[in-house]
Amino acid sequence: KNLDELKATLAQAKQQGVTVHASGQRHSQPPLVADDNRSAPAQTPNTYLVDMSCYVDVGDNGIALGPGANQITVNPGVREDSVDAFLTTHNLMFKTVTAGGFFAIGGMTAVDVHGGTVDAPIFAETASSFTILGADGNLTTIDANSPSVDGWSPLQFARVSLGGLGVVTRIVLDVLPRPYATTLQGG
Repeated sequence: KNLDELKATLAQAKQQGVTVHASGQRHSQPPLVADDNRSAPAQTPNTYLVDMSCYVDVGDNGIALGPGANQITVNPGVREDSVDAFLTTHNLMFKTVTAGGFFAIGGMTAVDVHGGTVDAPIFAETASSFTILGADGNLTTIDANSPSVDGWSPLQFARVSLGGLGVVTRIVLDVLPRPYATTLQGG
């Protein structure tokens, strides 16, 4: 439910020698999140499945304005429709719209949810920062200011990472002002 519990789970997994997979809204296909082991289940656990839809360390419900103008910070298990409702309340909108609504933002950035157009990027490219908890228990933030390595930006690898860098705990999304205000509140 929070960073302390997640760190404890990763430490226990490391001690037990098991792999950790993160789940958001239970929509990903095997084996990225859960292996299809119905025909040969493991005798001892070899995977921990962490439910990130319960994880909140941003705001009251996993969504907050900022850190910059036209940016929001979300926890990865928050559903797209919840974020869209938050954006509407603050006269903002996604840069790239998908066909879902019930998908977790973390999954949308991890597995390349499409939605890009000639004028807009794929959804993962609207993420400008990822905070990732590594197996060592340390948090790392990868963003546009992270130093390039051999001409490659680490942000390119944090997007569509398939969970290979660790457990994402926070994502900063770049958003747009709504062309027509839908509320009297400013965003």
